[in-house]
Amino acid sequence: MQKHLKRVKKINDIPTILYHSTTSDCIESLKEGIDIKKSNKRVDFGAGFYLTGNYDQARQWARFKESKARRDGRIDVSGVIIQYKLNVEVLEKLNCLI
Repeated sequence: MQKHLKRVKKINDIPTILYHSTTSDCIESLKEGIDIKKSNKRVDFGAGFYLTGNYDQARQWARFKESKARRDGRIDVSGVIIQYKLNVEVLEKLNCLI
C-alpha cells in the first residue's frame, strides 16, 4: 500500500479536513455542485469526486493538473486546491461504505 493511503477502520479515522485538486477554470462549475458526469472516467477508481486528507498529495495533483491543462492548450489556468471540512455527523447517517 502506498504511504499516502490509509485504510479507514472507523468513521472517526477519516480526516475532517479534505482537499480536492483541480484547475482554476473548474472552480465556478464546482460552486454549482459536484457533477460526477464531468469527472475523468479513466482514473484509478473510475468516475468520481476524489478527495485526500494529505495536503502534499493534493499539491502534487494540482501541479499535475495544471501541467496537463497547459499541454492541452489551456495556458491561462493554474492548479488549485479546494479545502473541504467534513461533517462526520452527517456522514454517520449515510448508508455508505468508507
